[in-house]
Amino acid sequence: MNTDSNFDEESRIGENVPLDRRMRGKSSLLASLSVYMVPVILVVVVINMLSLLTQSSDSSTQNTPATLSIGLPGMEALGWDTVVKKAASSQLNFYLWHPNGTKPQTYFDEYLSPKLKDTFGIKLNTLTAVYKDCDKAAMKVVCDVATEVAAGKTTSGGAVDLIWINGENFAAMKKLGLLYGPWATLLPNAANFDFTNDAINSDKNLPIEGLEFPFQIAQAVFIHNKDKVPSPPKTIVDFVTWLEKNPGKFAYADPTKDFTGATFVREFFLRIC
Repeated sequence: MNTDSNFDEESRIGENVPLDRRMRGKSSLLASLSVYMVPVILVVVVINMLSLLTQSSDSSTQNTPATLSIGLPGMEALGWDTVVKKAASSQLNFYLWHPNGTKPQTYFDEYLSPKLKDTFGIKLNTLTAVYKDCDKAAMKVVCDVATEVAAGKTTSGGAVDLIWINGENFAAMKKLGLLYGPWATLLPNAANFDFTNDAINSDKNLPIEGLEFPFQIAQAVFIHNKDKVPSPPKTIVDFVTWLEKNPGKFAYADPTKDFTGATFVREFFLRIC
């Protein structure tokens, strides 16, 4: 799904399309943990993440909303307070797109990592998601997870805890049975999201089913040459009319190669159908 607009990076498509024409972007999602990392969970609470490295329960907890079990698979007896306590002093390996010099890197390295360490005692290891050398999906980490699961590393020994993922790779991991869950709808912060909303209840035409958690929202932004298009269309109906009158004057990214192009095509037909 779309990425980057939370870091003020706008996706610009083509040269002759209106700057102020915006599309509702789909939310980018954090992939639920692979099966082999069942002892590790992710939660987003004011953009903070907690890592749990044990499945043992705490019999001393009191029967309060914070200590009642939230029903996470493999950790059914754990309440949220126990999750927070047991996450302390752990490490979280997070695979994501964050090239040097980009705003995602600045956000994770300069804000989120120290915040997570200071608040929860968790060390965040950000690792670059490589988009090559995998015959199962675009991201190499998908093949890495599949290889480790095939080797029997289903409850420990895995190197991947969390992935900032897109639809194609989520679909591949779900079909291969590599994702942990359901978990997203069970977390305390899930109350802040409407998981029936079309923007987050499916990815690559597959139901999420609690295997992904919303991370941020992206928008695709059109740009145009104001000298040649002084009054750009501002609605989808006007846009269609403009296209009919100006054949060959609109360009967008190849939807098979770039998520901005795929977003445009989906949004376009969603709005006109």
